[in-house]
Order: sequence, then C-alpha cells, then structure tokens
Amino acid sequence: MSRKAELQMRRTTSPFVTNEEKVHSIHFLNERKELLADLMNMGFEESEAIMYLGLLHIGPVTIGNLAIKLGLDRGKMYRSLTKLRNYGLVTTSFSNPVIVTATEPSKALDTIVEKKRDELDSMKKLSEKVITNLKTNKTDFGTSDTSSFSVLQSRTIIYNRIGRILDESDSNLVYIVTTTNDIAKMYYTSIPEKIQNAKKNHAIIRVITEDKPTKAISEMIKRLNASEVRVGELPSRGRMIVEKERQLVMSESSKSSADSGNSDVAIHTNSLEFVQNMFSLCEYLWNNSKEFVEI
Repeated sequence: MSRKAELQMRRTTSPFVTNEEKVHSIHFLNERKELLADLMNMGFEESEAIMYLGLLHIGPVTIGNLAIKLGLDRGKMYRSLTKLRNYGLVTTSFSNPVIVTATEPSKALDTIVEKKRDELDSMKKLSEKVITNLKTNKTDFGTSDTSSFSVLQSRTIIYNRIGRILDESDSNLVYIVTTTNDIAKMYYTSIPEKIQNAKKNHAIIRVITEDKPTKAISEMIKRLNASEVRVGELPSRGRMIVEKERQLVMSESSKSSADSGNSDVAIHTNSLEFVQNMFSLCEYLWNNSKEFVEI
C-alpha cells in the first residue's frame, strides 16, 4: 500500500492520529487566521469556522480524528457538526464510524448567503407590520432637548448605528477613526455604500487609520470611497465615529481580529459637550496625520 493510501485510510478509519498530522493541521489553521476571521464575519462560530476549514484541508474524516487533529473539544465538535450539517455545509456518512465531509466552498457559502437573504426579507416584512402597529399605539410627547446616551452591544449593532449616522449626515462632516482591522470588517457591510450616499448628499467623510496597511487592506481603504483618508498614530485600538455638532459612537478595542463581534461594546450619544470634545480630538489627529498613499 502506498504512503498516500495509508494516510487516507488512517484519516477515515483509524482512531489514532500522529503528532506530525496534528501539528501540521494546527499550523495550517494558524497560517489562515484572516480566513477564519472572514468566515466568522459571515456568521460562523469560531469552532464551526475551524471545523469547516479543517475539513477542507484534511478531507473526509471521523469526528473523533478531526477533533484530535484540530485540538478541539469533541463535545463542542458534535454541536458544531449538527449546525454545519443543518446548513448544508458538511455531509455525514451512514457508516460506523461516521465520516464527515466538507461541502464544496462555493455551494456552502451560497447556502449561507441565501439563508441570510431569506432572513432579511422576513425581517423587512415583519418590521413594516410592527412599525405600523407601534405607531398606532404611540403617544406624542413632543420633542426633547435632553441629551441621550445608549450602550450598543455587538459589532453588528454598532455598524448599524454607524450606518445611521452616515444616513443622517447631510452636508455635514463625519470623522471615522479606527484600525485597519476594523476597516477590513466594515468593508463587508453596507458602510461603503452609505459613505457613497452621504457624499452624494454633500457630506464630507474623513477616515483616519493606522499607517502602513497591508496591500489587501490598502485596497479595502480605497474602496471605502471616503472623501479623504489619512494615516497616523491612533489614540487607541478602539473606533470613534464623530458627526460634527450632532452625535458620536465610541467603541473599546476589539478583543481579537478573529472574534465573532458579539463582545464588542460601544456608546452612542448626542451630548453636545461630549461630541465637541471628541470632534476636537479628531481635528487634532487629522492635522497630525499624513495623506494615505495606496500600496
């Protein structure tokens, strides 16, 4: 039997995994942290992203061997397997032991996109109904000049609020101060489109980010299509979005480039004093940064 055939048989039937195979698989994943982060931005949990990418690399394998090769808890692997199988991202055999196989990437990711599209359509239809019903039960108390303050939990909600700031920024100046890692995540949301719309409404969108981005990040910065971009030293690893004399969003730094974003926390306020102070900081950073040059 050839070495290749022997390894394939061990992958699918043997309960034993060599240290060489385990180290190689974990090294393979460590070299693809950005890809894992992209999968998590699409809605994968970390263990699911690791499992799917690992299966693509290793090939058909038992769940026990896969858990060992990837260094993951077997119980968590079974939970991830159920979700991935329900989404059509993996298939399992009727044999004993069960053999797990990853679905071809284009088909797998198309399934996720289609699921998200269906969820969005359902939410839009439901929201129209709920908004109509809520309006009929709303008491008009008039407007209030009191400053508001709210806490935003999760990256998705934070990005949605940033999008609303851009939507409301007619003929105004908005600063987006954040890391290149955060810009890479924003690139895959509706924020670039909202920046374009804000510019059409005569708003000025200025982006300040870190110096010396990678070539891939440099392309994403360019495609944000901000009015102006500068690079320099940032005051923190968090994000700061400030609309002149109106409102702001401030976030703490993200724990990891490969996290799902559920732990992201930010504050949103229209407190004039708070907004003016942060706007002054943005002006200072802008004046002390240099022009962004695409790689």
